[in-house]
Amino acid sequence: MNKKSLSTLQTVLWKGIRIFGIVVLTSGMFPNSAMAATTYDLTAVGSFADINGATFLQFDPIDSGGTGNFDPFVQIQATGTEKGYNTEGTLEFDEKGYPWTHSLLLSAIPSVYIDKVWYREFQVDINETKSKPYLSLNELQIFTAVSKTLTGYDAGAHPYPGGIDPSIGGATTLVYNLDAYDDATVDFNYALQSGSGEADYLLLVPDDDFGSHPNCGFGDPSCTTYVYFYSNFGVPYDSDDGFEEWAVSVGTARIDPPEFTVTKWVYDYTDKVFKETGGWDFSATVEIDDPVEAVDDYYWFNPVAGLASGPLGTTQSDTTAVGTPAFWSWWPGTLSHPKSLDSVLSFYEVPQAPYVFVGAQCTRTSPDGLTTTTLELKDAAGNPYIGNLTAGSPAYVFYGADGIADRSSKVHCDVYNNKPTAVTMSSFTASPEIRTILVQWQTIVQTDTLGFNLYRSLYENGERELLGYIPVKIPDGGGAEYEYLDDEVLPGKTYYYWLEAMYINGSSEVFDPVAATWWWKSYIPMITR
Repeated sequence: MNKKSLSTLQTVLWKGIRIFGIVVLTSGMFPNSAMAATTYDLTAVGSFADINGATFLQFDPIDSGGTGNFDPFVQIQATGTEKGYNTEGTLEFDEKGYPWTHSLLLSAIPSVYIDKVWYREFQVDINETKSKPYLSLNELQIFTAVSKTLTGYDAGAHPYPGGIDPSIGGATTLVYNLDAYDDATVDFNYALQSGSGEADYLLLVPDDDFGSHPNCGFGDPSCTTYVYFYSNFGVPYDSDDGFEEWAVSVGTARIDPPEFTVTKWVYDYTDKVFKETGGWDFSATVEIDDPVEAVDDYYWFNPVAGLASGPLGTTQSDTTAVGTPAFWSWWPGTLSHPKSLDSVLSFYEVPQAPYVFVGAQCTRTSPDGLTTTTLELKDAAGNPYIGNLTAGSPAYVFYGADGIADRSSKVHCDVYNNKPTAVTMSSFTASPEIRTILVQWQTIVQTDTLGFNLYRSLYENGERELLGYIPVKIPDGGGAEYEYLDDEVLPGKTYYYWLEAMYINGSSEVFDPVAATWWWKSYIPMITR
């Protein structure tokens, strides 16, 4: 085990960066120990704590544990304090017999990948009463060995580090010790997940802590390394009801798989707001940021298509519905791979005329709902996305698990469309007339156009004067002819005119200026006799 040279206080401060709960420092809680005591309060929903590199977290499973999903390997029960460890040798303490207590291969412990770190995932099911729901974990030690029948627990010598490591049968290697740097206590709460046979809390132990054990990846049948798991409960919150059991998942780790959803919004020009709409087709592709994992087959799931499998990079499609956005989830198809990985997600929509893409906003929310992060959309080259969200120009978003709080984070994108607002001009002219200048323009297309502002100036780059507003003749679609007589002109002066198209979505478009000069001599009438 890799021990860190930190004082008790330094250790707690270091760990406290990622503690979501209450940490209490006391002394003298255990009179037989010279170490200070630290209590980690995990009695609230979603609470978690990093303790000596491992992470404890309160867990609300998306499905029931029970037979077939939750596989106990050690079950202990006693009133007051209780302790025990798994073995297929002689049971020594408060363990229940086979099949509830048995040997555990390292390959039977699921792997999970979080924030670039591999962990092995354990579960604990506590069973107390509703009137006294709290239970304290005082000791927890994990060992590896080549034998599955060891017995004879030796507590070693406190304090750690510097003491003699605990062991079982004198033939184990210590992997993890809850009390490695201080006398730690973890308080659990049965009321958060009452009932037996399913996980109340998860324990994630870095895979590196187990050392090098070839052929012991999750699900590998050739593994020969056994794991022993010793725990001791009861101070200050004692055991007064049912059994406690440590277990592993069957099939995959219990960390939720990644999820990606998309909601479609279309601009309503009448109410001048974006409104949620359905019936829009989206497609998504996932690439894993790991060349080893990229060759594996992964399962995809969405409520419309159901369960499907295929290699990474396979595009999966779904259709939006009002109140039920497009949905995707994915996880590995083999037991030797984790359930969540850092990945890059690309997605695009199938355009529906006459609507066009105008923007998207994506956020990632942690499972506890406390952390929301805005994600910047990128193009394939990693630059800020300014494309049109089509198959030829998809948007890319990094999809990673940034720390335990985002262990099964969910990404949601809101995609916005509206009708194109555009005027196509066939002509725009200004010409001198009798005592006036005639400004004329003709449009071919004037989609979602309200009207036109006409501006004038004596200088091409000068300050512009608004002459008037001319409403659109055909509100939506085809072209029309327009004219304006400017009768406030002086001879010999050149006037510049600008036309600004005003659109119903609040935007506008200014067309390059035209100019004309009025000369009064040009318009003296000819008299004949």
